[in-house]
Amino acid sequence: MRAVVLVAVLLSACGSATGDFNPNSGAEFRYFAREVMDGVNPICPMSERPELLEKYEPIRERLEKLKSKISGTRLSTDFAIAEADHAFLRSITLVECAEADTPETERYMTNIIKTMSGHLEKMEAIAQKGGAE
Repeated sequence: MRAVVLVAVLLSACGSATGDFNPNSGAEFRYFAREVMDGVNPICPMSERPELLEKYEPIRERLEKLKSKISGTRLSTDFAIAEADHAFLRSITLVECAEADTPETERYMTNIIKTMSGHLEKMEAIAQKGGAE
């Protein structure tokens, strides 16, 4: 029991140099990173129209910029884990995709992009709070 308490105390001290880094931030960061990766690289694309697919570019660019910003920090490990999880899931998943470019496609893609943008904001906030140190 004492060993468990000691580990918990040591883990809670992670990021103590900044004073505000929460050790759970890595898990939260990984969750949002995976969600964004899955969103911009869907197994079944909702559209084949280049003008709609281009709408993902700002999200991809923000994700790459954040990846570059956190390079060499503790969050870079979390990002790498999220990338590996994303790649592994794709490697073992076999699906039959529904028809692309339905009447609802553009509205649905817009909602996904808004969601991914919110996830990226949360990831950027974690990085800003000290997770990128």
